[in-house]
Amino acid sequence: MLAGAKAVDFATIRDTLSLADSVVSKHVSRLEDVGYVETEKIVSRGRARTWIRLTDAGRDAFAGHCAALRQIADGLI
Repeated sequence: MLAGAKAVDFATIRDTLSLADSVVSKHVSRLEDVGYVETEKIVSRGRARTWIRLTDAGRDAFAGHCAALRQIADGLI
């Protein structure tokens, strides 16, 4: 979801994946700890929204993961 967008808000991720806030929060925290995502809180119309985006390291890691899955699917590994 993050790979195809500049940033995605927390609620969209939660609702699209049908997960609890705590589950999304825990995963985002872990990804942030390793430098794969960055978060930003933006207040608009009196409402705070948390936006999540992939870092360059996150994009590289995701691309590497996809490449490995393709190799597995193609029987190369």
